[in-house]
Parts: sequence; structure tokens; C-alpha cells
Amino acid sequence: MDCHSSVLQEGQILERCLYPVYGATGICGYTETADADGESILMVKDGSGIGAVKFVDGKYSHIGTLNRLTAKDGCCLKFLYFALSGFNSEQYRTGMVIQHIYYKDYGKAKICCPSLGLQM
Repeated sequence: MDCHSSVLQEGQILERCLYPVYGATGICGYTETADADGESILMVKDGSGIGAVKFVDGKYSHIGTLNRLTAKDGCCLKFLYFALSGFNSEQYRTGMVIQHIYYKDYGKAKICCPSLGLQM
């Protein structure tokens, strides 16, 4: 997987506009430009929903409390979403008051990935 970050903050989003902006609980507003176009997995990296994943598709943006994950060649993103839905992120969490999870840590986790034909 490849990981993409965002510097977009909730204070920068609009109530109505063209493209949805995703936050930890789903669409939290809209923006005039999309930072992504296509399938991705959004993973909450900060706060109470840490480790939660959502499969998204189309043109959209996301705020900085999420990582956007995309598949590398030979991997089906929907299969990876299924695997991450049951992923135990506990061992990768840091922070006492506000917990965080970093891709540099959980990106090293091994996921059993069969051939592409079996993933679909």
C-alpha cells in the first residue's frame, strides 16, 4: 500500500460545494477542489476512532486526521479494505491523551495476500 497525507483542516471546509471532504466519521463538509480521484481506503490516525477504515471512491478530499491508502500493483484495494477492517492496530498506537497511529509503524505489518485472482 501507499500512504498519502493531507494538511486540510476542518476549518477550511465549506458547508456546500462540489467535492466531499471526509473526516473520521464520514463526510464532514465540501471543497472546491478534490485531492483524490479513484478508490482509496481512509484510515483514522488520530483520536478516538483510531484504526477505523472506510472504502471511498470518486473525487474527494480528506482532513489531516486520516491517511489515504492506495493499492500497489498486484493488489486489489477491496481485498485490502477487507483485511484492514479486521486489523488489530493496538500494538501500533502511541500517545497517552490523544492516541495516534503512524503509517511508518503499521505499514510494516504483514497481511496474508493471495494471488490477485483469489483476491477478487
